[in-house]
Amino acid sequence: MSDLSSSLLSTLAYFDQFAYPLTSLECWRFGIGVPAQATVGDVARALDDLAARGVAESVDGFFVLRGAVAHVDIRRVRTRMAERKYAKAVALARVLRFFPYVRMIGVCNTLALSHSRPNADIDFFIVAERGHIWAVRWWTTIFAMLRGERPSHGHRQDTMCLSFYVTDDALDVQHVALDTEDVYLAQWTAQMVPVFETDGVYTRFWQENRWISRILPHAFPRFPARRRFLPDTPLTRLIRGVAEGVHWLIGSDLERLFRWIQCRYLPERLRVMANRDSRVMVTDSILKFHETDRREEYRQTWRRNLAILEEHSSVILRQQAEGSRDPSRSLH
Repeated sequence: MSDLSSSLLSTLAYFDQFAYPLTSLECWRFGIGVPAQATVGDVARALDDLAARGVAESVDGFFVLRGAVAHVDIRRVRTRMAERKYAKAVALARVLRFFPYVRMIGVCNTLALSHSRPNADIDFFIVAERGHIWAVRWWTTIFAMLRGERPSHGHRQDTMCLSFYVTDDALDVQHVALDTEDVYLAQWTAQMVPVFETDGVYTRFWQENRWISRILPHAFPRFPARRRFLPDTPLTRLIRGVAEGVHWLIGSDLERLFRWIQCRYLPERLRVMANRDSRVMVTDSILKFHETDRREEYRQTWRRNLAILEEHSSVILRQQAEGSRDPSRSLH
């Protein structure tokens, strides 16, 4: 099997665990280790070949592993559902962009792919101006609390998950990777979509995270449709500027006060986990509160399914060479 075919099988196996079928363009764009010289046409032909061999299946332009055709309908349902969630995300960001020192608001995780579950919350990635990350978290959290939008064990659907902040001088997220082959983080970075930015922060974010090209050679920035992107208007700049002026007049003591209050009332479980690994990070340049980090779980599931898939592929190729029928065993 060629390197391209192996990479595409690896990609399909990775997205299989999320019930997310891919088009040929998406396989090229988010393809794990797809050779740099491969074109979209090369990928399309290789996928057709995998489908012809019985290793993968093609339905209405989507490609899935053998036996996972049901994922196509799942994606369609979730895509329709995501319209409502995305509309709310934009509505929330429409207010957040007025807050002082907010430089970018991104939608991430499953909603970035329009593939979130009905009961899922809305995950935001927020960039703050350097030196003001605690102020940004303070005001955005207060906003979520006043609206009753903070996630809880009994209330998560469509709430605001404000668990990842960085400053505009710490845009490279590689330091939170599990290791140099953290496929999940690379995919997360490539899939994140800005709904608001100022001063070209998203372009800088992409430039500073070019390390993902080692894993995803064909990934490129994701600029959303106009209906999903909020411009930085003269009014937003004016209101933000006035608020930042007030902060400046009060002085750096205000930032230190925000930090002291938030650290003082940080839940004990997060305080214990803070800065011990990449799950919970609390510094003046990054605030990351992912106490349940499933990256290693996803990686093990992917590797296990890929091993099974490679075994099946070798059986299929051997039986085809012998002129026998495809085996019926599959991952699903």
